[in-house]
Amino acid sequence: MMKKGGAKLEIIFMSNDKSKEESDSYFKDMPWKRDTFPASCGGDTFGLRGIPALVLMNEDGTAASTEGRKVVGELVMKKP
Repeated sequence: MMKKGGAKLEIIFMSNDKSKEESDSYFKDMPWKRDTFPASCGGDTFGLRGIPALVLMNEDGTAASTEGRKVVGELVMKKP
């Protein structure tokens, strides 16, 4: 878990690959945790249509936003 300015952030990679080998190959250089393969939830759970996707989750496991890429992009653009 990473902390910055009192906020907590944990990134967990969840693969939508067809095989464990594809998932392992894609994940090998990533610095964060990952769910087991196959992932316990995926695109169908959140209605995702494209990859990569970023779902922002609340502490209770509910989705805060399925537009995580957009939200993070907007936050990055606001930085001075």
